[in-house]
Amino acid sequence: MFSEVCGREGLKLARNAFIATAVALLFFALFIQPIIATSGKNPVSVCQENLMGLGVALTLYCGDYDDVLPSSVINTLNKTWDPDRFSVFASMRDVTPYSKSAYVNSNSVVSWPMLLSAYVKDENVFWCPSDITRRDVPYASVSYYWKAAIDAAWFGGPDGTGPICSRRTNFEFPESQIVLYERCGWHRGGQNQGLTDGVVINCLFMDGRVSAVEIQNSGYAKKEVPAGPLPASGVGEPAWFNYSYADNKFSKGQNWNPCFWGDKMREVDIPSAKTKESRDPKITCQSNLLAIGSALRMYMSDWDGALPTSALYNHSSVWNPDDFTAFASLRGVQPSYRSSKTTWPMALNLYLRGLGKSNAIWCPLDDPSDNPSAVVSYYWKAAVDRASFVGAREFDFWYPSAQMVLYERAGWHGNAKNKGLVNGVSINCLYLDGHSAMFKIRDSGYAKKEIPAGPLPISGVGEPAWFNYSYGSNRPQFNVGQNWDVRIWGDKNAN
Repeated sequence: MFSEVCGREGLKLARNAFIATAVALLFFALFIQPIIATSGKNPVSVCQENLMGLGVALTLYCGDYDDVLPSSVINTLNKTWDPDRFSVFASMRDVTPYSKSAYVNSNSVVSWPMLLSAYVKDENVFWCPSDITRRDVPYASVSYYWKAAIDAAWFGGPDGTGPICSRRTNFEFPESQIVLYERCGWHRGGQNQGLTDGVVINCLFMDGRVSAVEIQNSGYAKKEVPAGPLPASGVGEPAWFNYSYADNKFSKGQNWNPCFWGDKMREVDIPSAKTKESRDPKITCQSNLLAIGSALRMYMSDWDGALPTSALYNHSSVWNPDDFTAFASLRGVQPSYRSSKTTWPMALNLYLRGLGKSNAIWCPLDDPSDNPSAVVSYYWKAAVDRASFVGAREFDFWYPSAQMVLYERAGWHGNAKNKGLVNGVSINCLYLDGHSAMFKIRDSGYAKKEIPAGPLPISGVGEPAWFNYSYGSNRPQFNVGQNWDVRIWGDKNAN
């Protein structure tokens, strides 16, 4: 089965290479950078960010393989599920980055980190920051283990007699089905207690969200860590078995059929090192933009590199500032419906919900609203939208690291609260390559507190809202005349 899926690999090598390169910077900024600079940062939040990053990597992997999940089937010469080979697949770092040719030549085994390694930038994402056992050796145990029931479903259960469920779409309860779980209790007083009852661990669910759960019905002794043989009790949740929604009880006998099983453990809030009120709003704002960048990456992956565009708002083939203004600035109806006039938050809503970041469309200093006509904190860049009408896609942009996609509509940070987009104000922005940065506005042309994305300012300039810096002229300069050509323009404001 797996070989049939992999048969398309040759046709997708170029796409895989492109995605791996394109998402590298995004993952570095969104998920990996916090691990490298963990000093003073709450390990709980870093751990959850790691799992969110792995959720995005899993989505990209499945997008390349017709929604088929990674599986230990690649380690098995027959069609029967093997718990020993699964244990290696579920728990080991193994050789990363993964090379299929290296695997074939060495007859090695493959783990899930190997299969997802092409979609992450730094392998530290496979470890919780509180896990002090991480090593560079291939057989090192990672912090997050693959769920046995998910893997066994690939084979139709341990005896091969059940339905073969290899795709995410086969699962009836994706919002309650754990895919990856912490192999040990590092947080909330459970330091190295293993998967014993009452210990709280972070988990990644099938729908992409990350949450902390309190273990029940584990059957494991203190400090006993899966994914080895079943515990003596024969239970083993969350490592092996599931809760049966058909019988409304925990039932290992039902755990292979995704039509009526999932995980029903109590979800808990793990107190952060800092309260929401005490967090730096500027950092939270940038975190929001990075989450939006992740959602944008998934959207573009689903639409062959096409960006969301104001053509979705009125289905017009001709760009016009009125449709763009609504698309660029309004919250819209959420969850979105296909018949609705679509704004960029509507287009990305499904992906943001999967990341648990539905409110990322607002800076923490702005007031969120459920009103569809509410103005969001981050506005879409006019030049990027305009280029979409001439067929520009993600890979057409020559300066993705300098091309702004979203920018804050007002100066909320520092001493620039609500000053609008006037010169000298610093705002947070999201760039096409996925990174977020704060820079100081120049050449805006806007009067005090005047906020786009409405009509052009009287000056006819309008950076960063409308136009761009020209990289194409002999003397690079701000140039409204060059702003639609993706080969010669970008944003070059002072950081």
